[in-house]
Order: sequence, then C-alpha cells, then structure tokens
Amino acid sequence: MEMRGTDFTKRNHRDTLVITLGTEEDHFDLHIMVPTKGIYDDMEHAAGLVDAVMERSVNGAECIDELYAHVTRAMSFNTEGREITAEYLNEIGFDFVDIAAFLGDYTQFLLLLATSKN
Repeated sequence: MEMRGTDFTKRNHRDTLVITLGTEEDHFDLHIMVPTKGIYDDMEHAAGLVDAVMERSVNGAECIDELYAHVTRAMSFNTEGREITAEYLNEIGFDFVDIAAFLGDYTQFLLLLATSKN
C-alpha cells in the first residue's frame, strides 16, 4: 500500500504581504511570502532593536546595518525571486522610519495569518 502526501514543491503562495518599493519614477510591487522560522526570528530581533531605539537604550545609527540585514532578508523572500539589498534600500532613501513602518506591516500580516480561518 502506498499513500501520497502533499506535494510541497507546488505550493500556492497566495498569502503574501504586498509592498511597493522604489521611487515615484521607478517602483515595483513585491509579494513577500510567509516567513521561514529563520526569517521570523530575524524579524522578531529587528522589532526588538526598533523598540530599543525608540526607548533610547540603543543608538539607531549604530544598529541600522543590522536592521537592514534583517529587513532585506524578509523582503528577499518574495514570489518574484527578487533580491533586495541594503545598498538598494539606502539608494532609495529607505530609512529608520521606513524600517519601523515595514516591521509594523509585517507584524500585522503575521497576525492576520495567525487569526485567519484556514
């Protein structure tokens, strides 16, 4: 007897967070997928760093590179297969306020997934 399980190579990535990146003249939509455990852990750490900066227990300028690393890892996990780099975010003027806004959107996305009916 043989039983076939789910074919995980053909997953439908319908649950995505859609963000728009770029400049007003040159922008694109990015469909960010549900995170892996590693990305989830990175984003949780990034949220803690942002909280620490807001509480003034950490200097934002000192941890911006680490925040970029966490955010670009999450952004690069997208259905388009597009890599987002810290250099690109810096080039388009993506700053600390934008990182905090992205983390808020990302958190809302995960909460929505956790509370949605399957």
